[in-house]
Amino acid sequence: MSYSSFGTMFRTTSWALQSHTQALTYLQQQASTGNRIIKPSDDVSDANRILTLRTEIRDVDHYMTEMDRVVNRFNSASANLELISERLTGLKGDLTRVMSMDASARQGVAAGMDDLINQMVSLANTKHQGQYYFGGDNSSIPPYKVEKKNGQIDRIVYQGSTAERRVELSPGVEIGANFVGDDIFRASGDRQIFFVESNTGAVAGTGTSSVKGDFELEVTHDGTNYQISIDGGLSKTTVPVGGEANTAVTDSRTGEVMYVDTTGITQTGTDQLSVRGTHDVFNLLIKIRNLLKDTDTEAADVQLDEAIKSLQEVHDKVAADLTLVGSRITSLQTVVDSFENVKVNSEEEATTLQQADIAQVAMDLTRRQTLYQMSLSVTGKLMSTSLVDFIN
Repeated sequence: MSYSSFGTMFRTTSWALQSHTQALTYLQQQASTGNRIIKPSDDVSDANRILTLRTEIRDVDHYMTEMDRVVNRFNSASANLELISERLTGLKGDLTRVMSMDASARQGVAAGMDDLINQMVSLANTKHQGQYYFGGDNSSIPPYKVEKKNGQIDRIVYQGSTAERRVELSPGVEIGANFVGDDIFRASGDRQIFFVESNTGAVAGTGTSSVKGDFELEVTHDGTNYQISIDGGLSKTTVPVGGEANTAVTDSRTGEVMYVDTTGITQTGTDQLSVRGTHDVFNLLIKIRNLLKDTDTEAADVQLDEAIKSLQEVHDKVAADLTLVGSRITSLQTVVDSFENVKVNSEEEATTLQQADIAQVAMDLTRRQTLYQMSLSVTGKLMSTSLVDFIN
C-alpha cells in the first residue's frame, strides 16, 4: 500500500467516524427530547412555521386572559344589576301601598330609604380586579359620590366617564370592558319637561334642553328685570323686559341647559320641574324619600305619582341593560371558545412539526451505531498496520 493510499484511507475513515459521531449525537438528542428539530438549521422552513405558531399561541393566550377578565367583570356587573333590579321591584310594590298610608306611616317607610339608597350606591360603586366597572373609562375612582346635607343624603353625583373603557380582543377588534354608570342607571325615554308645580308663569321653551331629572326653576326680581336660576341661585340669568320665547339658563354645577319661555312670567317664586325619561335611580330615590317625609300628603301625592312613573322607566332601563350585559357575556364566551380552538389547532400543528418519530429515530440510531462500529473496525485495522507491513 502506497503512503498516499494509506493517507487517503485514514482521512476517509476519520471523516466517517466524525460524521457518524455527529449523527449519533443528533439522534440521541432527538430521542431524549422527543423533538425532530433541535436547531433552526435542521429544517429552516418548518422551524419558521413553528416560530410563527408559537407567536400566535402567545398572542391568543394574551387575548384569552384579557377576555377572561372582562367576562368575570361582566358576570359581577350582571349580579349587581340583578340585585338592583330586585330592590326596585320591591320598592315599587311598597310605594303602591304607601299611597294609601297617612303621613305618620309614610315617615316610617321614609326612614328606611337611606339604607336602600346606600345599598344601591354601594352596588354601583363595586370594583372588580381593581377597577370600578360602572365608571366607564375612568375606572380608578368610585363612579358615584354621595353628598350630604345636615347629616342626610342630599344628592348623588356621577363622577365617572361618559365613555366606555375599551380593550382589544384581537387585532383591530375592541369591546367595551366597563360600563358608563350614568347610562346604565338613567332612564332613556322620550325627553319631556313637565311642570309638576307651576307658580311663576314660566313654561318650557322650544329649544333643545339638556337638563335631566328633577330640578327647581327659581324666579327672582332685581328691581328691574326678572332673573331665573336652575342651580339653587348659584348663577342667575337676566330676563329681558317682556321676556323671550327661548331664554337659555345654565346649571353652573353640571353645564346642563334649559330653554325657558319667559314671556308669561308674572311673579317670583319656585317651579318644580321633572324631565321625563331622564331620571337616574339614585336621585329619584332621594326625591321619593323626601316626598314620603312631606306631611302634606295630598300635595306630595301629585309628585309621588310622577316619581313612581319615573321609577318604572328607570327599572325598565336597568332590566334592558341586564339583558345587554348577558348578551355580551354570551358573545364573549363564543369568542373565547373560538380562540381556544385556534390555540389547540396551532399547538397540534406545532407539535406535529416539532415532534420526532421515535420509531424512526430508533431505527436510525441502530443503523448509525452499526456504521460507527464498522468505521471503528476499519480504523483499528489501519492503525494496527506494522511498519514492516507498510514497507512491504
